[in-house]
Amino acid sequence: MTTDRTINQIFAYARVSTAEQNLDSQLKELRTVCSEQNIVTEKASGTNTTGRPNFNNLIDNTLRSGDLLYVQRLDRLARSTSDLLKIVGKLEKKGVDLIIMDNPDLDTTTSTGKMMFTILGAVAQFETDLRKERQLAGIEIAKAKGVYKGRKPLSEEKIIAVNELVESGKSVTQACKKVGIGKASYYRHIKAA
Repeated sequence: MTTDRTINQIFAYARVSTAEQNLDSQLKELRTVCSEQNIVTEKASGTNTTGRPNFNNLIDNTLRSGDLLYVQRLDRLARSTSDLLKIVGKLEKKGVDLIIMDNPDLDTTTSTGKMMFTILGAVAQFETDLRKERQLAGIEIAKAKGVYKGRKPLSEEKIIAVNELVESGKSVTQACKKVGIGKASYYRHIKAA
């Protein structure tokens, strides 16, 4: 790190995508640079920042000018170029430096580091796009083989049950909830009929 700023506090962020995954390897590495109480953890998807309340609280409320934030890997921070650039922009605006541990050259205090963040963010976005393309291609192959048929259509019994509840004075939302079907599915069925 080549910052001219004085470091106030050191924080770290660790994230896994699902509750079944564990943070052990990230925490082990982050504990070498940061005290336990300053490590913020989360089990949430990294495809965007909206579903990560602990991360947003760290960025918006905890970090102050002169702080340093460590993250073990770039993909723990962001999975899209736009999110990565927004995060780095927020950190820069607050005067917070960022280091990605598995690549010490990723350092927002240098021009080269800033360029590397942009390039690696683009690669992360590319990987996400490829994964989506592979998933869609797999669905098309499964459909061609007759294996994938999408959602099962709603049964007539459920439609009748919703209609009866609506006729008895319930709202469509209440009736669908009671029968256990989605309101959008109900309306799709009605429209198709």
